Amino acid sequence: MIFAGISESMRTQSTFVDHTWTALNYQRVVKTIHDSYVRRYPGKSFYQYQDNAPIHVAKSTVAFFKSEKINVINAPARSPDPNPIESFWTKVRRAVYDAQQSFQTREELQEAVTRECPKIDADLHRSFVKSVRTRLIECIKAKSERIKY
Repeated sequence: MIFAGISESMRTQSTFVDHTWTALNYQRVVKTIHDSYVRRYPGKSFYQYQDNAPIHVAKSTVAFFKSEKINVINAPARSPDPNPIESFWTKVRRAVYDAQQSFQTREELQEAVTRECPKIDADLHRSFVKSVRTRLIECIKAKSERIKY
């Protein structure tokens, strides 16, 4: 599994995870990242944008966000369309698989992803992030069905 997010500098940060994540693993990472932003930008509001993966909607995660006072935006169910990181992964997948159709090992795939991620430029990330509001409105209109974006 790959855990990734888009930072304030519009760079994608990704980590390859060798085990199945639990809700507690997810909460620890979110807290670490959230706390670093709060320290770096005092007085600013931050939002955790997430889909409906089981670790994101677990009772313990919901309680964690409430107790830590972390603002959450939950993406519409079954709809990756408004999520900026999904747009990023679409670009990475195309680049990785256009260069090579299949990989023999996990390490080969990891090398390809690591090589292609930095090639997705900051302007493209900004356009992904800026388009979230429009994407959400389109998803609502489409009643959470896939949208063309």
